[in-house]
Amino acid sequence: MTFTAIVNDGWHIYSQYIDSGGPIPTSFTFIPGTDYDLVGKVIELNDPVHAFDKAFEMYITFFSTKVVFVQKIKYIKQGTVIKGILKFMACNGDQCIPPEEVEFNFKVKYKTKTVLEIY
Repeated sequence: MTFTAIVNDGWHIYSQYIDSGGPIPTSFTFIPGTDYDLVGKVIELNDPVHAFDKAFEMYITFFSTKVVFVQKIKYIKQGTVIKGILKFMACNGDQCIPPEEVEFNFKVKYKTKTVLEIY
């Protein structure tokens, strides 16, 4: 399962791995289901920027153009539905938008038990 974020010019979104005291990290919450299991954690495929942020007075990891997040899923049957919530925060040099939550809903279209990794 792949989540791709295209970041507007001058803005950035944060990594999943932010120390406390900083901005809200990107996070994925999966609603448990009986037809699938998560395989490992959500990974970030792009190389992040790690820089000092004056607003938060700390070093922060973020993405400023594009980032792809991937979660491997082991599913049991065709038609399995995987639901959850993606939470993220975006900032530019002057301001931040409040954290947003986006619901997601993926339906598996394969017939056999396997590990799903879609790009």
